[in-house]
Amino acid sequence: MRLRLMTALLSGVFVFSAAISLAQTPVPQINYKQLREHPFETHGLSIAIQTFNAGLFRMNITNTTLSFIAFAPEDMALVDKTGNQLFLNQDLFRRATTQPRLRIAPGATVHLDGRLNAFEHFPVKVYYFDTPFAVVTAE
Repeated sequence: MRLRLMTALLSGVFVFSAAISLAQTPVPQINYKQLREHPFETHGLSIAIQTFNAGLFRMNITNTTLSFIAFAPEDMALVDKTGNQLFLNQDLFRRATTQPRLRIAPGATVHLDGRLNAFEHFPVKVYYFDTPFAVVTAE
């Protein structure tokens, strides 16, 4: 009984410690002019934002794994200081009715260029799935 109680307590401490570590991981704040120098590694992808200003958005996405990875622009969310969620316009995809889900080959890089649905108001939080990976600033 005591062994089970100690095991439960220890596992709870480790889970609690992991939650604290994750919560304390700061999201980097990066000036929009320096984004090229700071690619983001997430879910097997290296995402390098090349341009992010005045509604323009360009990025390079590199698959860093040994398997194909699916990527779709709607997997990213950009939320500006006014609370507006920005996304890549469908015009980017030659007037497609739905945005394409890309299959990126191992080691391959995809270049996406386009416009956002609205002008951004910095700072902008950038998410990939549920993970925030940057706060883009204008300073």
